[in-house]
Amino acid sequence: MGENDTEAPPSDCKVVDIIKEKNKLSDYHIYKNATHCWDCVDLNGFTKKAGNGKKVTYKYDEKITKDSEARVLAFFDKIISGLK
Repeated sequence: MGENDTEAPPSDCKVVDIIKEKNKLSDYHIYKNATHCWDCVDLNGFTKKAGNGKKVTYKYDEKITKDSEARVLAFFDKIISGLK
């Protein structure tokens, strides 16, 4: 999740608590200064009004994108290794 996400702010995300309660293997990370769609290189700088009425500007971040991809792959590796 992005700390500066105004489209789907981490503070509004109740799903995380439910997932962590039901599945102890789950995890999440909040990226400092990241916006919604930090991995959307083609939408870098795109601005719109979100469904919640707030102004949203997407800011692509290559470093965060690579880290988030690595975290997802590590998570899947953890799950898969637990199935063996």
